[in-house]
Amino acid sequence: MHTVAVLTLEEEEEEVFYIKKISSTAKTPRRASKGAAGYDLAVDQDYIIPPQGQELLSTGISIKTPEGTYARIAPRSSYAMKGIIIGTDVIDSDYRGEVKILYENWTISQEDKEALDLQVYLSKNKIKSKG
Repeated sequence: MHTVAVLTLEEEEEEVFYIKKISSTAKTPRRASKGAAGYDLAVDQDYIIPPQGQELLSTGISIKTPEGTYARIAPRSSYAMKGIIIGTDVIDSDYRGEVKILYENWTISQEDKEALDLQVYLSKNKIKSKG
């Protein structure tokens, strides 16, 4: 008599990055290109930050990443050349509050297309928007 073991894999839950707009002026993060490392993230109001000052910027969105993953806010590479400092925040998969960005010593407008980069660490990068 032979024993045969059969292994079955449960269908993997689709990994989706959810965004909820919690402000009427919030903009949905978007990828600038297929090869972009993250999503472009914009603030939902105008800010003027005095020299040597810092501000916690509002995005008007909250996010949900799949369990076991996280999102990270990172500056665009061009910002380092300008001396702009952005807190490299980690957003855990169970955090449901507003996404805010620590920004230091700069003037930023709601219309600034290349404000920040939101990188979401998933094996499949699919996005669904709520709101």
